[in-house]
Amino acid sequence: MKVILILILIIITILTYDIIRMYLLYQKTVQLENGFMAFQRIDPNTKQRILVLGDSTAVGTGSSNNIYSTTGRLSSKYPEAEVINISENGLKLSGLNERIKNVSGHFDIIVIQIGANDIIRLTDLETIDTELDKLLKKTKTLSSKVVILHSGNIGESKFFPWYITPILTYRSKEVREIYIRKTSIYESSYVNLIDLHVDGKYYASDKLHLNDEGYKIWFDEIMKKIN
Repeated sequence: MKVILILILIIITILTYDIIRMYLLYQKTVQLENGFMAFQRIDPNTKQRILVLGDSTAVGTGSSNNIYSTTGRLSSKYPEAEVINISENGLKLSGLNERIKNVSGHFDIIVIQIGANDIIRLTDLETIDTELDKLLKKTKTLSSKVVILHSGNIGESKFFPWYITPILTYRSKEVREIYIRKTSIYESSYVNLIDLHVDGKYYASDKLHLNDEGYKIWFDEIMKKIN
């Protein structure tokens, strides 16, 4: 009986510690998001147009300046292009589909960074499949060059306790398979970031979002698909 009680106390202690730790890290996330604006360069007179869509990774949350986000780096790569950014912290696939319903026109390149929140918030795989289908069907009407990613292996993030990370690793890989299948159907390019195994030094202070160097790694992989 004593052994059982001791085990219960240990489990309660671990859970309490992890809840407090995640709460404190989440507060860092809120600080990183607060007042941080996604990079855009609006110039209707340019001939080249780039559209960026997505969640906080498209916003660039975690970077020291939005010029170091994937979008900011993309703009530096194409200095003559108009760069339109439709992204929002916390956005899921379904939310992005709602936001781009009325987007029209032609874009030379579309870069999509979406899906991490669906992995973390346990959106069922069937819904992910359906929403991703809608997204790719819509974006292919806007551009012949669509590049999409969802995340790296979220299970590698130190934001989550060790007993949750195997679930997130499994879901990251399951979602990757959906993206690979759907992008082949719509002739879009999928950026596989899971096999990169991004080290902890490339994460921001909340241990969930990337820092400047982390976004550079992602950007380099995006450019491989664009080129």
